[in-house]
Amino acid sequence: SYSQTMFEAINDYLINKNNEDAEFALELEASIDRIDRQMNDYLLTADKGSLSYNEMREFTRLLRGCKDIERIGDYGENLINFYMTANERKNTFPTLTMEVILRSHQAAIEMIKDTINVFKNGNKDEAVKIIQRRRAENKRLEEDTERLFENMGKDEKSKASYTDLVFFDIISCYQRVYSHCSNIAKLFGTDKEYVYTKNE
Repeated sequence: SYSQTMFEAINDYLINKNNEDAEFALELEASIDRIDRQMNDYLLTADKGSLSYNEMREFTRLLRGCKDIERIGDYGENLINFYMTANERKNTFPTLTMEVILRSHQAAIEMIKDTINVFKNGNKDEAVKIIQRRRAENKRLEEDTERLFENMGKDEKSKASYTDLVFFDIISCYQRVYSHCSNIAKLFGTDKEYVYTKNE
């Protein structure tokens, strides 16, 4: 999918700092937006009064799922802009911070890939794994950011760098990507112990 390919291109940029990867990622985001608009226009032409219950449920899944995929692209755009700006300013992320970012980004790629598969095949067991993965990744991110924040507090630098200032925004982007993957998974099933609110 475009969203998976976009995040793979961002990963390449993180590693190689090649502007072509960044430009490719932004082109993919524009394509995701365009496809979302076209899909919405198409779905809104449907005569909902003539749809059966199952057809209406599928219609709703498509509408909601496409919007979550579009939002994943938006957060990918935010991420590549953060990384491009840091590179332009010649600000490098500290080693431990970069490890967290790369691990979080790889988790996003894998979750997007699995989510797209669920969106295609509607497999409930796979959907449940994505929901559980989101919780596990968020817990790991909380632990990682708490540890990094403690290390930042020990740093005696007089000024915070751009990478320090945007780190929590970056982590928030990954959390939102995981959340939108989970939203799509919830269209197909949830585990019995998991109760989610309208705000999720």
